[in-house]
Amino acid sequence: MNVVALAAALLAVAAPGTVKFIVGDVSLKPAGEASRPAKVGDAVALAAALLAVAAPGTVKFIVGDVSLKPAGEASRPAKVGDAVAEGAELETSASGRAEVLLPTGSVLRVGEGSHVALTAAQFEKGQPQRFSARVFLGSLWSRVAALAGSDSFEVETDNAVAGVRGTEFLVEAKPTGADVSVLKGVVEVRDRHGAWTHSVHPGEGVSVDSQGKASGVHKLTPGVEAKHPLLRWTRERDAAREHEKPAKREKQDRRRGGR
Repeated sequence: MNVVALAAALLAVAAPGTVKFIVGDVSLKPAGEASRPAKVGDAVALAAALLAVAAPGTVKFIVGDVSLKPAGEASRPAKVGDAVAEGAELETSASGRAEVLLPTGSVLRVGEGSHVALTAAQFEKGQPQRFSARVFLGSLWSRVAALAGSDSFEVETDNAVAGVRGTEFLVEAKPTGADVSVLKGVVEVRDRHGAWTHSVHPGEGVSVDSQGKASGVHKLTPGVEAKHPLLRWTRERDAAREHEKPAKREKQDRRRGGR
């Protein structure tokens, strides 16, 4: 490349670009300015940071009838591969279940006859990661990947909020109140108004009535994982996923061998 051509190339790069098409959530951070949602027509200078915000969750597995209502959109049947972003709601039928994988590696499983909303799902790189879900009715099991100091993961009902650092737990909401059961790690369960807080350890649970009063920490019923429908399905799914891993590795090996 001669000097004139090189200079022209440098000038072409320095000239602002233009956002022509967007799919999903994209944020734009112009140099020296705060990050904001990008829109078609925005100028993108050389020093601007254009960040594609990964879809917070992905539907990985479905049993029975499950509906997905993205924020601001109509409800529709959910399918494997659907993105589940902040503001989305999932509803399962009396025989329906769904599994959602978050980009952090955390896993959510929604039980039968449940209604769950993702009230916060922020996973932008370089920023504190924040996730919260609201269980209006039914059950939500969560396995939370380890969080950094400023990250947060919460599941709430009308009566209580469960916050964790990295654990496995079940939240159930019903007209008479809510139950939180801890399988691994420690969960901090608190009143929505800050009147009380309980630290719940593995093998323990706490029940909250419709008025927001907690029964205190109690031991879980022996064999609860084998008796509870969602926990039983969770163990079956875990076993299936472990079985899938060697098959995936073998398939990848075959692909590499064919190159």
